[in-house]
Amino acid sequence: MNDNSDSIINMPLDHLTNAAPLAHLPTISGPLTEEDFASCVYESLSLLQCYHKQLYQLFEYIYFAGQYELAIPESLLAQLNPRLPIDSALTHSANQGLIFRDSNVPGLIRTVSPRVAHSAICFYQSDEERLLDSYIVATSIHRREQRMFLQRLLEHVARETSLAAVHHMLCKHEARLQTLIGFCSNAELINWALLYSMVGDNDRAEQVTQMGLDRMPESELDWVAAIKQTEQQGNAEQRSELIDRVECWLEANPQDTNVRHAYLGFIERHGTLANISHLIQAFACWLDANPQNVNVRQIYLKFIEHWGTAEQMESLLQSTEQWLQENPDDTQVRQTYLGLVERNGSPETIAHVIEETSDWLSLHSEDTHVRQGYLTFVERCGTTEQITRLIESTAHWLEQHPTCSNIRQAYFKFIEHCGTHEQVMALLTNTADWLAANPQDCYVRQVYLKSLERRGNKELISAILNVEDFQIIMNIPDTNVLRTYLDLMRHYGSEEQIVAAIELTTHAIATQPQNHAIRATHLELISHYAHLEQIAQVIDETATWLEHTPQVSAIRATYLKIVEQYGTAEQVQSAINTTQTWLQMNPQSVNTRAMYLNLIGQWGSQEAIADALKQTASWLIAHPQDPYVRNAYLKLLYRYGDPKTIQQVIDATISWLAIHPDETRLRATYLKLVERYGDAQQVDTAIVATTTLPAAHIQDSVVRIAYMGLVLHRGNTQHTTLAIEQAINWLTPRRQSSEVKAYLELAEHHASPSQLRALLNALTDWLAGHTKNVHILTTYIRLLDHVGTPAQIAAFLATLSGWSPLLQQSSNALTHLVELIEHAGNREQIHELITLMENWLQNNTPDDNLLVHYLNFVSKHGGKKTIQELLGFTEQRLTLVDTSAYLLSAYLNLIGRHGSVAQVQRILNFTSNWLVLHNANPYLLTVYLQQIKYHGTDEQIHEALHFTTEWLTTGTSDGYLLTMYLSLIRRYGTREQILSALDITTAWLDTNCLDAFVLETYLDLVEYCDSTPQIIHALNTTTNYLMSAPGEKEIVIPAVYLKLLKYYGTESQIQMMLNFTTTWLDEHQDNIFVRAAYLRLVEHHGTISTIEQQIVRTRNWLARHKDCIHVWTAYLKLLKQHGSEEQRNSMLEELTTWLEQHPEQPPVWITYLTIMKQYGNSKQIAQALQATAAWIKQHPEHEGIRSSYLNLLEQHGEVLHELKHYEVALDIYAQAIQFDSKNTLFYYHQGITLRKLYRYEEALAVFEHVIHLSPTDATAYINKGKILYSLKRYEEALEAYNQSLRFNPMLAQTYSDRGTILRRLGRHQEALTAYERAQQLDPHDPVARSKYEELRKRTGKHKL
Repeated sequence: MNDNSDSIINMPLDHLTNAAPLAHLPTISGPLTEEDFASCVYESLSLLQCYHKQLYQLFEYIYFAGQYELAIPESLLAQLNPRLPIDSALTHSANQGLIFRDSNVPGLIRTVSPRVAHSAICFYQSDEERLLDSYIVATSIHRREQRMFLQRLLEHVARETSLAAVHHMLCKHEARLQTLIGFCSNAELINWALLYSMVGDNDRAEQVTQMGLDRMPESELDWVAAIKQTEQQGNAEQRSELIDRVECWLEANPQDTNVRHAYLGFIERHGTLANISHLIQAFACWLDANPQNVNVRQIYLKFIEHWGTAEQMESLLQSTEQWLQENPDDTQVRQTYLGLVERNGSPETIAHVIEETSDWLSLHSEDTHVRQGYLTFVERCGTTEQITRLIESTAHWLEQHPTCSNIRQAYFKFIEHCGTHEQVMALLTNTADWLAANPQDCYVRQVYLKSLERRGNKELISAILNVEDFQIIMNIPDTNVLRTYLDLMRHYGSEEQIVAAIELTTHAIATQPQNHAIRATHLELISHYAHLEQIAQVIDETATWLEHTPQVSAIRATYLKIVEQYGTAEQVQSAINTTQTWLQMNPQSVNTRAMYLNLIGQWGSQEAIADALKQTASWLIAHPQDPYVRNAYLKLLYRYGDPKTIQQVIDATISWLAIHPDETRLRATYLKLVERYGDAQQVDTAIVATTTLPAAHIQDSVVRIAYMGLVLHRGNTQHTTLAIEQAINWLTPRRQSSEVKAYLELAEHHASPSQLRALLNALTDWLAGHTKNVHILTTYIRLLDHVGTPAQIAAFLATLSGWSPLLQQSSNALTHLVELIEHAGNREQIHELITLMENWLQNNTPDDNLLVHYLNFVSKHGGKKTIQELLGFTEQRLTLVDTSAYLLSAYLNLIGRHGSVAQVQRILNFTSNWLVLHNANPYLLTVYLQQIKYHGTDEQIHEALHFTTEWLTTGTSDGYLLTMYLSLIRRYGTREQILSALDITTAWLDTNCLDAFVLETYLDLVEYCDSTPQIIHALNTTTNYLMSAPGEKEIVIPAVYLKLLKYYGTESQIQMMLNFTTTWLDEHQDNIFVRAAYLRLVEHHGTISTIEQQIVRTRNWLARHKDCIHVWTAYLKLLKQHGSEEQRNSMLEELTTWLEQHPEQPPVWITYLTIMKQYGNSKQIAQALQATAAWIKQHPEHEGIRSSYLNLLEQHGEVLHELKHYEVALDIYAQAIQFDSKNTLFYYHQGITLRKLYRYEEALAVFEHVIHLSPTDATAYINKGKILYSLKRYEEALEAYNQSLRFNPMLAQTYSDRGTILRRLGRHQEALTAYERAQQLDPHDPVARSKYEELRKRTGKHKL
């Protein structure tokens, strides 16, 4: 409680040594023992008790206060015993110098030591209540020093002895104390309010607090107290009023630096911008008038850094530089100035200050404060040359000042961050020698051990884990050193070293039971390395020891930590009970109370936790400055507090942190509390307060991690944007991995691509110094894959071989590497990855995620051998019990593409058996059906269909599975299965959001099934879906729906969908299938106006989409039914003209040829063939166009010779034969054209080749016969026709032509028979009938 207000009472005492006033004691080397003091005290009091009763009674008052290290005012002693002069009491021979007048503070009487006082009180067997009554009654309400002493005494008794006793005294003397408090100043009132809070009288504490807020301060000390109290408990109005009152005081008392200092901090935390601006100007003027006040100047510098403008900051740097030139010996301001320049100076200013400070240090070689700050400054801002120079100069300085621990400590950190590996190793060796000569130095030893842990080799670490070094560590009263040393032992120590350490501490405790450092070390060792039985035994032994040594708080805290981790239920409950009682007697113990809260939170009952929260809340009112218990309290609230209380505590904590901004651990806990329980306003306050903290208060990683977590889960867009920018700036190579992880987690969720790329650059530098963190490396690879620039990705992949050992430690890292190289790797990197994975798989077992990604990767990039090896490796891992659906799906995909028939059959059978044992996975079923569709036997297909049908009736399907199932059913299912599938799909559509793929596949199956009820139901379902879909939802009209609607839809449905589709197509211009189906619907059901409208609109649409075959076909059919021949020809001519102008459009060529095949006339087809033949000569590589062209030529190639384009025709036919030398149709066209050109011999050779290619082609023999007839080779011609009849005796033309040849040969009867047969086969052939009648007339047969 307010240590500054009563320093004249509570002065610290020197350690017990052979010094006056115990001059009568014999000279003893080293500290005096308990027995020495007890003997001296007992001798003194025995004499007084016998020979001087009044003095004996007076000394009891002094000793009672002395046991709490309190000096008693001489004026109060005079009131306690007015008849005894104090001088005679002090000079009495029986006193033996145990009580004396304080030479430093006049008017105070004190004992030589608290231990002397304790011994004396034991002798007196004092009645505490009687003594407190006497103090209260004797205290003068008008004497400040007596009032302060009384309050302090009551406070110590409450803290260290009994709250109940003090509470009883306060109630017993309520009237007198109320009068006394009425005379107290502001500083005293704060302490009285806290005392009442400590004993639980919150109402009285509130009254006293209000008195302090209302009272006008009179002295400097009171003003400081008033500022403090108003800040902690005043409202906004009271704070504003205080600002005005303090300004008036400072104007009247300009030399009051203490009030000025406190006021500066108050304005920084609670002032308005106007207050801050006014204060900056006022303090600048004050410093001009009082330039030598270092303390105010120093706080003013920090104030400007936090709140000043850029101009003010620049001016401050210049003025401070000038002031330091005039006052070169001011080390405090110079040290603060270095921090200001580091954070706010320009590069030029930084370089100048580094050189200037180096010169200053050379002139002030004995200074350590500036030198320490300078090491940090150069470490962060210096050039390589400056760093090298400072390393050399500091090494030389330490040789001259070997005992300076703080500079050695700073130098150690400097070398570790900036030095070479050789310099670090040399420093480790030199420091080991220095510590041997300075074994008790804990600060250098701490950084040495930490550096060993990070940079040392096993040889150096092992060297310090011996018994001799451990004995030194064991006796150093510093828990941080001990903890670091034990961490090293845990990671690097041998079993023999650990056992030896435990035995050593066990023996040491037996011989030195009161050595607390050794006992603490022993407990730490046992908790880390002993087996559970030994730990349980040590817990019980420590509990017993604590019963006899109750005042050792440090051991009790360690004991509670071990009980929390390893204690049995009985031991935990015992520890809770004893600690609860102990804390009532020792309320001032901070560490024990904090550990007690942790223990209660872990193992306590709900009632115990609620009670602990209530008690701690009261304790914190009495101890508002303590951060440790407050932190434990917040953690307990986080887990068990009620929301209303937490909301209040959050508000109180942000105010507390404004006064204590450097309590980073507590701030981190506060941020976590706000994250879970804070309302929107509290979240915003916490984030803004954290972002506006000075850099020095947000350096700790735990604060940054908690801050990032709060922004991630509760922050708004503005918060996240700022936090990400901060993360990019904060991510330096020195950051801990947990902190970097928090940055990355926030950035992955909310950062823009540009921010992520900036973060990647910072992360690249971080990874260069942290080559063993596979988790961060994994995230780095993932970010590279998602947003990395080609340069960033290439830079990383170029170093892939260096990262290979670390990558092989994590399946997750390898998985993301596979994805990165899949997306951005070159052929060499792909091969490197495959080699890496092949080697890795030989000695490691991948998880399913890695194996699946690698299966997919090898499927695309692996060679045949790699694929087969991976298939074999994966197949060996497949088991019916343990294989996951995820892995099985990927393996099915790969083996379906690259496996042999036997492998495919094995996996299909395996999957069938797997599905019997496991709950089916929709994706796996989809892949399984896909492979069954292409590779399954009939039995496997029907088994899969049967299984899937049953599964779909009970399982929850997705759209992809249902689509594949319907596709398979259509190809292989029976009609009964198809109808069942339609019923399943109907039910699915009724209970799920309609999926466009499922709907279209369903409608295809409905069309295929050709079941009128199913079709009508499907049309109704689809119509309702399309008509009722929300306006913002993107819907797709299935083309097959329009097709079914054309034949089965009602008139209202058709008209509704005609209107709907017209509008839909305006928004979906590129959907060619729906447009084509729509045109067919318009063709059959459109009104005249709709038809005319669509003829015009589609013509315009086709002008922009020349290559859409389906739309062209539907449109030309529409024109055929409802348009004119002129319109159709006009469209085809437009397309022909467009292609002439844009010949480099292969898709349009294909469309053009397809359309001509269906709708072109002879002239248009001939033109198309000629144009395409010429284009193909120049572009022979386009197989699609060539295929369409040859198809058109097969079906309509005769138009060329029919139109008498003989020479062109022969060129085209010859070209076609080159493309397809076995296509007899091309030879037909060629032979017929040659025959029409009377090139009979060539034509005969062509048909001879046709007969060679197709010996049973009857038509070829007919054409051969025609040519032989033209050559007048009648017998050969007759033989050709006979061959034709041999292969096809039902061709009328063969008989008719054969009759003509027979007639030419004079074999009239045979000719007549041939004509008769021709008429029988084709009664409507006029040529055969005419020739038959003419021959009968000539031969006279007609008369018969």
